[in-house]
Parts: sequence; structure tokens; C-alpha cells
Amino acid sequence: MKEKRNDPLVVHKVRGAFAFLSVLLVIVSQTILYTAPTRQDTGVPNLMWLSLAGVVLFVLSVSLPIPGFLQTLFNHLPWNDSAGWITAAIALSALTAISTVWFGKMADPNYLPVISLWVAGAGCYLVAFAQLNFQALNWKKWLADHSWEAAAVSIVTLLAAILRFYELGTIPRVLNGDEGTLGLLARTTLQNPLANPFALWNNLSAIYLQAVNFVFTIFGPTAFALRLLPAIAGVLSVPAIYLLAREIAGQRVALVAAASLSFSHFDLNFSRTSGSDYIFATLFIPLILYFLLAAFEKRSFINAALAGVLLAVFFCANQMAQVLVGLLSATSLGMLLFTYWRRSAVREWLAFWGGFVILIIPEVAYIWQHPDDFLSRMSSSGTFQTGWLAQTAASTGQPPMLILAQRVVHAFLSLIYYPSLDYYGSPIPPLTLLSAALFLMGLGLCLVRIRNLNYLFLNVYFWGFTFAIGIFAIPPSADTYRMLTVLPAAVVMVAIGLDGILETVGVAWEKNRMGYVLFASLVTISLLATNVWAYYGDFAGRCLYADNTVGRFASYMGSYAGTLRPEASIYLLSDDIYRYGTHASTDFLSGSHPIVNVTSSVDTLAIKPDESIIADPNRFAELEGWAATHPGGQIHYFYDCAKIIMVVDQVP
Repeated sequence: MKEKRNDPLVVHKVRGAFAFLSVLLVIVSQTILYTAPTRQDTGVPNLMWLSLAGVVLFVLSVSLPIPGFLQTLFNHLPWNDSAGWITAAIALSALTAISTVWFGKMADPNYLPVISLWVAGAGCYLVAFAQLNFQALNWKKWLADHSWEAAAVSIVTLLAAILRFYELGTIPRVLNGDEGTLGLLARTTLQNPLANPFALWNNLSAIYLQAVNFVFTIFGPTAFALRLLPAIAGVLSVPAIYLLAREIAGQRVALVAAASLSFSHFDLNFSRTSGSDYIFATLFIPLILYFLLAAFEKRSFINAALAGVLLAVFFCANQMAQVLVGLLSATSLGMLLFTYWRRSAVREWLAFWGGFVILIIPEVAYIWQHPDDFLSRMSSSGTFQTGWLAQTAASTGQPPMLILAQRVVHAFLSLIYYPSLDYYGSPIPPLTLLSAALFLMGLGLCLVRIRNLNYLFLNVYFWGFTFAIGIFAIPPSADTYRMLTVLPAAVVMVAIGLDGILETVGVAWEKNRMGYVLFASLVTISLLATNVWAYYGDFAGRCLYADNTVGRFASYMGSYAGTLRPEASIYLLSDDIYRYGTHASTDFLSGSHPIVNVTSSVDTLAIKPDESIIADPNRFAELEGWAATHPGGQIHYFYDCAKIIMVVDQVP
């Protein structure tokens, strides 16, 4: 039978394929030309012919008739628009990986075109599954049907924003050392190696550091700018956890969970500091799991693809994504093996993993070339890599399995029992007394409902990260801040526990809505008051941040040095405890203003005008005595709450 010629679908395939090939040729050519070692006005570059060939091919593909043999060939190819867009995504992601190598050879690289290629690849992958009909969407009807819900979530999110942005640059009033390190690193992202967006430093993503540096260009290198992105992530995590909790257990549970997260004292702290990047996990993980669950519930490939793209972005930006990848791999396998979970979700899983695998090509290429950068955190804080497990077993005589079991228990108790010390300084556990009680009740309900797919994902989220932290990470003292990763899952369980208790005692929503609202509101208000006081009253008002007095002193010293002219000399009467150079926060706040450590007597100094002498807490009396015999300077006392932390004699 003779094949039909000039079939519009076949012609569309041919033109689309050649158009894509022509665009790819032009992009490759321009990328090579852009990254050439020298770009001088010496005539037409040799590789310009490749761009011209691409342009000619594109013009021909959209203007000339399609030859019959090409129509016959493409008619037998299993090719459609989705396959074309996926192919484009693969090509762009691979070109992104190659481009990072080319850009790395430039003296003054600007990787913005590389990021553009990567984002374009993500867009192509999403377009492959998008089937949006904007004309069919009735926004007015949707808003009318969900007006109270949208208003409630907006109010809770606004409350979260107020709590996180209030005096962001001054509460906490000091920076810890890791915040200073992050700020200094961010300032170096205009040069290689951190100019490469897929580079890593101690598992810290260059993408994140570059984003911080971009904020510096707007607000300057200040404490506020350093903490802005964590604050934004903390605010956005509230609607993110609402979406996930709504998908798991409905609107009422979701609203209580979102409210609990918005004023959690633990989440507040890590939204207002930048020393730890775990706060971003509270945004990405709920969003990824929400889109995955929505994909299974609605048989939606676009939701699955979006979840895969988000996981790839998370993988390139945060080390906790490595754990999530492992957990979701095990979950996808479990769903395929066990009948009471959905075996029919194979296509959704393929759309999810396809987006992830395609978009991590540039990051995998970097890791392949720099494995030490990827393994640095595990090498320094891994249970097995550091030899900690073997050493502990030898010193205690306990079997390794018992030690690991105790580590998991310790990680779990870090959420409800141990004080939040590392990167915080609060004597209160992450979950306060009432929220911890509700959490335990909700945890029990979630375990008995694990055959439900939604609760399976919630249990995988909570227990997977709890076991991972307990088994693979040290030291145990860091468990508390690492458990921030599971805080969104915990507050969902708090809300499930409250809902289950009210239903059990006869105040279920279906039977007594007024009673349900009253009790739920009282509990929520109680949690609000407890948590806000725990942060702003019991913590911030007591100057507990930055580990110890040494760390706080370093921040005060840097802030003072930042007020002086760059050429003004500064001397620190130091000792074995207080010294310049122990905390990067000093250099960040001072703009890397040099400070000279003076361990000898202050009498050995020959102070000139416009110079300053700083005394640490152990040498206050020495400086005060010297100032009394050397008039002309101005003595300044710096208070940390009600305690003097630094004394400065400044010569005009």
C-alpha cells in the first residue's frame, strides 16, 4: 500500500527535528566562540561557519518542501512532540555539562549562559508533559470555591514572614563562625572554582553561594543580606508543608501543620541564620513529595516531571538531597513490589526519575571530575568513613549494631528531648512539650496507617531521614540541627495527632465543628505563645547564639572593625582563648580588615592617631589601666545583653 505523502503530522516531525538540530548547532557554535581564549577584532572567527550552517538549516527546514524519503523515514520512527522535547532536554543538559568545562578555561568566567542552558533543558522536559488548557481554567470559580482556604494560608504565611523578617539583621545580634565563612566564600564566586554553578565546597553548593553573593550586590555584605535567603526559604516552607499535609490528610490537618511550622521556635532560628543550610530542606522536600503524591493521585505526568526537576535542583544545591534520592529509590521499588501500593504508577515514576537523571548530568560530570569535593563532608563527619564506629566499639566494648541503634534513638530524641544547642543555643528541644505530646500521638497514627500511600510517604520522610542521620552522621551533638530536615514531617504528625485526639473524644469535625474549631484554636494559640516566647524571649533575649562567648566576641570585634577606615590599625590584646583569626565572622563583618594579635603587654605598643586597641574579656583591666595613664583616647564599652564583652580604646 502506497504511503500518504505530505501528511501534516509527518511533516511536522521532520521540520521539528531539523529545527532542533539547527538550534543546537547555533548554540554549540556560539558557546565555543564565547569561551574562546582570545576574542579580538581580527576578522570572522573560524567557527562562525557552524552558526551559519545552523541558520541555513533552520531556514531550509521551515521553507522547503519535505522530500519523500524523509517523510517515509520519520513516519516509521517512534517519534512525537514529547520525545522531541525530552531529547532537547537531554541535549541541553549534556551541553551544560560540556560548557562548564569550556567556561572553566576562561580567565574571567561568567557562567550565566551555562545556567540558562540548564534552565532551558528543565523547561523542555516540563513542556514534554505539559497539557495545560488556560482557556478551560476558571480562576474566578477556583478562588470562590477556595476563598477561605486561600485566606487562611495567606494569613499563616504572613505571620511566618513577620516572625522571620523582624529585625533579621540584628536578631541574633552576632554571627557565628560558619555564617562568616559562608559570607566570605560567597564573595569569591566571581572567580573559579566557585564561579562554576555546579562546583562544591565541603558539599556546600556554589549555586547557593552565588545566590548569596547576588543578594550582597543589592543590600551589601551585611548580616541581613547573609540571612535573607534562609528567611525566604523559611517563609515559603509554610505553604509548601500545607500542600503536602493537605495531600496526605486534608485541609484541617494541613492548616494546623502550616501554623505549627510558621511559629516553630526551631524553624524560626534556622530561618534567621545562615550557618546551616538545612532550612532549604524544609522547603524542597515537602514540595517534591507533594508533587509526587499529586502525580499518583491524579495520574499526572506533569506533576511527576516537576517533582523530578525539583529533586535535581535540590541535588545540585543541598547535600540532604542525596538521602532523599536513596529514600525515593527504595520507595519506588517498594511500590512496584507490593500489591497494596500502586504498581500502576510505573509511568509516573519514569517521568519523575527521567527529569532527575537528565538534569543532574552537569552535577554528576563535576562530581566525576572532583570526587573529593563531593565526599568531603562524609569524610569529615561520616560514621564509617572517619572510623568513629570502630573506635567507639573498641573503647566501649559494645557491638557496632547496638551503637548504631543507640545513634538512631539519639537522633529521634533530639527532636523531643535534647536541648537545641548546635547552631542555636536554646535549652528547649525542637518540639516544645505540648507539640511533642501531639507528635507522639500522631506518629502512632501514621504508623498504623502506613498501608495508605500518603502515610507511607510521610513515614518514609520522617523515619528515613531519622535513620540516615543516626546511622551515617556524627557527632551526636549535631543531631539536633540535622533533625531540622524532618521538622515538616513532624509538624504534620502534630496536626494528625491533634485531629485524631479530637475525633476520639467526640469532637470530630463531622459531628461538632464548633467544638473542633474551639479546641484546635486553643491548642494552636498555646503553641504560638510557647514557641514565640521560646525564641524571642527565652533565647534571643539571653544572648545564647554563636556557641560561646568567644564566638560572640569575634562577631562584636568584626562589627567594630567594619566601622573604621580600611587603613586604620587595630590591635587586639589577645590570649590563648580570644584571638583574631579563630572565626570567619570577624573578617566578614569587618570587610577583612586586618587586626594584629598582641599577646605581650599593652605597654609595648606605640599607638598613633586613628588607631584602636581592643581588649578581650580577660584583659579589660590591663587596657583600662593603660588608658588612665595615656589620656587622649576614647574608651568604648560593648555590652552583650547586660555583660561587657569588649573594651576599645580609640585614639582620634
